[in-house]
Amino acid sequence: MGDYWHDIQDIGPTIDEAKESDYVILLSHNPDYAERIETDRIDLVLSGHTHGGQVTFFGLFAPYTNSKYSQKYIAGFAETDHATMYVTRGVGTTFLPVRFFARPEITAIKLQKE
Repeated sequence: MGDYWHDIQDIGPTIDEAKESDYVILLSHNPDYAERIETDRIDLVLSGHTHGGQVTFFGLFAPYTNSKYSQKYIAGFAETDHATMYVTRGVGTTFLPVRFFARPEITAIKLQKE
């Protein structure tokens, strides 16, 4: 997908040829896009963007998340009406080069057939 804030969000070319039996993973830098998904054809959304809040109060609350949905997309798994997603804290920073109680992470997700 294109960037949520600076590009066109056209999910059609991403899923038009996906069959019901396909496992579809959508990469969307900004987790806020997941709230706009109106199809059940996407199995997993992988996002980042929020840097785990970057500066948090002991990992529990981030005063600024860079997300319209505030604390919902700081990090980890989240659900929307149509999608399951994982938001990584990543390793970088934005605006100020500082992280406080928002440990960086490199995420490995293992997919296996049930």
